Amino acid sequence: MSFGTLPGLAPFVKTGRLRALAVSGAQRAASLPAVPTVAESLPGFEVLTWYGLFAPAGTPREIIARLHGETVKALASPDVKQRLTAQGFDADGNTPDEFTAIIRRDLARWRKVISEAKIRVE
Repeated sequence: MSFGTLPGLAPFVKTGRLRALAVSGAQRAASLPAVPTVAESLPGFEVLTWYGLFAPAGTPREIIARLHGETVKALASPDVKQRLTAQGFDADGNTPDEFTAIIRRDLARWRKVISEAKIRVE
């Protein structure tokens, strides 16, 4: 048994080489709609892997807005959308502020887990 990312594992699930028991997101994955979520058995469970674009601190807001706009445009392209979905990605192209909120939420969540479990670097 293993947790892994959909882009790496979805092709093996689709060919029958692996059996997916569940996905860890709040909703079923578009690339594997028959696979239930963990939350369907354990309400409230959600662990996501995310990918994002980062720019150096201090990058002007107008440059961030342009990069975001071009990225959203690319993600909306039917060809790009189809390729990403086929690989197991659910690309939504959220805003820079939404992405910042996701990062902050995850940092707080995992900081709490690390603290409560007394996890230490060795």
